[in-house]
Amino acid sequence: MWRDELLTWNPALYGGIKHFIVTQDYIWKPDIAIYNSICDFYLSSSVVNVFINNQGLILWEPPVILELSCKVDVSKYPYDKNTCDIKMISWMYDVAAINITTGKEPIIMDRFVPNKVFIVSSGGVECRYYRHFKKYYKYLLFKITLARRAMYPTMTIVVPIIMLAILNILSFLIALGDKDKLSVAFTTLLASTVFLSIVDNELPDNSSEISLLIVYISLLILISIFTIAGHCVTIAVHDMDLKAAKVSPDSIGGSKPVATFKWWNILTSGSRAWGLNALFLIFNIIFFVVVTCVVSFYLFA
Repeated sequence: MWRDELLTWNPALYGGIKHFIVTQDYIWKPDIAIYNSICDFYLSSSVVNVFINNQGLILWEPPVILELSCKVDVSKYPYDKNTCDIKMISWMYDVAAINITTGKEPIIMDRFVPNKVFIVSSGGVECRYYRHFKKYYKYLLFKITLARRAMYPTMTIVVPIIMLAILNILSFLIALGDKDKLSVAFTTLLASTVFLSIVDNELPDNSSEISLLIVYISLLILISIFTIAGHCVTIAVHDMDLKAAKVSPDSIGGSKPVATFKWWNILTSGSRAWGLNALFLIFNIIFFVVVTCVVSFYLFA
C-alpha cells in the first residue's frame, strides 16, 4: 500500500467516483523483488488489479508462490527446526525514493495452510538497511521458523531402529550352539542398512550438517558387524569346548548321562565360550546405552 499524489481527484468533478479498480500495468508500482528467490524474482503479473481511491491511496496485493533458497540444518532430524528468510527489497530505488515499512500484522499466521511435514512455529519481520554505491537501501527480512512434525518419522524410523538395536543385544541370549544367533545378527544388520537408506532419501541434498540419526544408525551397523564377529568367535570356541569335553552335539540335553560329559562343569565354572558371550553382551549393552544417551542429548538439547 502506498500513496501516489498524481492519482488524486475530486469526486464531485467525476460523477461522485471515489475509487476504482484497474490493472496494475496502467500505474506506477514499486519494483519489489524477492532477493533470495530462485524462480520469479519480481512481484509482478499483468493479471493483478489494484485498488485506487480519490486520495491517491493504492492497495496492491499480488498473489505469489515463492520458491526460495534456504539454508537447512537437519542435524537434529526428525526433531529439527529451520528458519527460512524472505528478503524483500526495492531493486533500484533507494531509501530516499521508497521507504518500505511493515503493517500491524506483517505475517498473518491464520492464513497459513497446514502442511503434513512442517508446522510454522513462529514468524517475524525486521527492517534493515544496506549500502550500495554510496546510497542506502531499505529491505524487509521476513523470518519463518519451520518445525518438522516428528510423530510419523519417530514411529516409523526411530522406534524400529531402537528395537533392532535391542534385538541385536538379545541375540546373545540364544544358546551358544544355535546357529540362529548369526541369522538374527545378519537380519539386524540388513534391516539397519535399509533404514539408513530410507533416512538418507528423506533428507535434502543441500544440508550443511549431517544428521545425528545417520550417525546413530551407522554406529548400530558397526556394532551389528561386531556382533556377527562375536557370534562367530563364541560358536567356534563353543565347538572347541565341546570337543575338549568329548561331548557330541546329540548328547547335549539327553536323558542318559555320559561318563565323560562335563557339561554342568562348563556351565558352572564358566567356559571360554560363555565368558566371551557374556563379554560381548556387556559390551553391546554399554555401547547401545552410551550411544543412545549421547545422541538423545544432542537431539533434544
